[in-house]
Amino acid sequence: MPQIPDFIAPTRHTDPADALAQVQRIYQQQIGHLRTAMQRFVAGETPDGAVRAFYPFVRVHTTTVARADSKLAYGFVEGPGRYETTLTRPDLFADYYAEQFRLLRHSHNVELEVGTSAHPIPIHFSFAEHDHVEGTLTPERRMLMRDLFDLPDLAAMDDGIANGTHRQQPGEALPLSLFTAPRVDYSLHRLRHYTGTAPEWFQNFVLFTNYQFYIDEFVRLGHAEMAKPDSEYIAFIEPGNVVTRRAGLSAEPGDELGAPPPRLPQMPAYHLVRADRSGITMVNIGVGPANAKTITDHIAVLRPHAWMMLGHCAGLRNTQQLGDYVLAHAYVREDHVLDEDLPLWVPIPALSEIQVALEQAVADVTQISGADLKRVMRTGTVASTDNRNWELLPDNTPQRRFSQSRAVALDMESATIAANGFRFRVPYGTLLCVSDKPLHGEAWPTTSTANASISICASACAPLKSCAQAACTACTAASCAALPRWRSNKPRGAVAPSSKTSFLIATSAYAASARSQFRLIFDTPQAPHAFGRRYPTHPFGRSLSKPWHDLGAAFGHNPRAPARSHTINP
Repeated sequence: MPQIPDFIAPTRHTDPADALAQVQRIYQQQIGHLRTAMQRFVAGETPDGAVRAFYPFVRVHTTTVARADSKLAYGFVEGPGRYETTLTRPDLFADYYAEQFRLLRHSHNVELEVGTSAHPIPIHFSFAEHDHVEGTLTPERRMLMRDLFDLPDLAAMDDGIANGTHRQQPGEALPLSLFTAPRVDYSLHRLRHYTGTAPEWFQNFVLFTNYQFYIDEFVRLGHAEMAKPDSEYIAFIEPGNVVTRRAGLSAEPGDELGAPPPRLPQMPAYHLVRADRSGITMVNIGVGPANAKTITDHIAVLRPHAWMMLGHCAGLRNTQQLGDYVLAHAYVREDHVLDEDLPLWVPIPALSEIQVALEQAVADVTQISGADLKRVMRTGTVASTDNRNWELLPDNTPQRRFSQSRAVALDMESATIAANGFRFRVPYGTLLCVSDKPLHGEAWPTTSTANASISICASACAPLKSCAQAACTACTAASCAALPRWRSNKPRGAVAPSSKTSFLIATSAYAASARSQFRLIFDTPQAPHAFGRRYPTHPFGRSLSKPWHDLGAAFGHNPRAPARSHTINP
């Protein structure tokens, strides 16, 4: 006879806070049941039957296409029907759930039905952050555990909803979010494994990089912020959940559990934390599109406000110099890791808010503007390939394709991160630094411009933030003004004297977002559902998200003449 908790009947709510409280009550009851049973099993007891627990759900019924007027592209359902989703970790997602419940009530004036679903919680997803119980079991007990507890079911956690390929079965409710609860739990556990940090530390603005010295500068910045008693950041987190609190703040319970790992995880993450999670997370994803897809697959369930790729690239144009910046406004996808999820014929558009933020951040940090800015930052198509030795392929076939696409830069990650941002409805952008020009015989420069890119991205992220506080202290006007105006006067081909410029641009881009109070709208009649923002060509909404803000008009690109040969033209 299965051992399950006492059944909690579905309840209907008009108060979003009451609905959230009921979700939390059900979840805690179910998780507590699993953890208690597992502790007894580890202690040597064997249950008489299978031990099961189930996720809570939220459901809405609508009978009309009419809804309250709203400029938001999420927080409502498309038309009449029954919409439902399972929920997990209401402690982590409490603010988001409360906001979505409020928007659903506002849009449709319907009751929120909360109850216990029929979807079981896998035992592995019930473990607390520092539980490692399987290592204490004998092989025989581990095998028995598989018979007594539910295990993760991959069929319940695919990305069909996000990909727009989900097909409703007879009698099945329409999806209310991009991700089911098992899919969210799966990614939360993967994040611990890949990044070495708990999901709770991830911030709403994420930087991805492919070189360690970007991380080195971010670590220096993080510790410098922690030494300032008046910093807007409250903690800096490193792999192993090592917590450094801001000067003047006391340690909190659990900080003592962090410890540097004996070796870094596959994609180590670092978090510069604000109290409202509007800080910056930086992840070293290494080189290649596989890691880029893997990490964005999992971070997407946290619904960050934006993510950006920050790294090095090959310059493909004669007019580029080592140390120049590239701001991507289009992508050539030769990474192949997303072909089954997002067809190649789907365009990946540049997002004007990101482009404007990055352009302004470059101007702020380098103190260059107007025509001079165009000399140091090229906008254009970035091609991403999964073949690091593409130059060795016969007959110049890659060069021909890059020329036809008018690509100005080549890397292995940017198109993947942008495409997954589009797929999962997470705003995305790309800022790269030209490190070599393989078609023109110019080799790797010094690392002097790497850290400058990080500052630019953090500066650009600021106009995207939803908070109305002052700009982040990572890149104040004074620090920007103190940077050398190296590029306006440097001879062509010289390398930037300061290795901080790239990093400062990155952090400045994020920090300035506090000044904007305009809603970003991505709306399309074809996109239904409530939990999140929606992009054209995709039928389902963005889940576990919060709005971000508009900076104004799109940043224009710099057109180039069509290519006329198999080599890359200027």
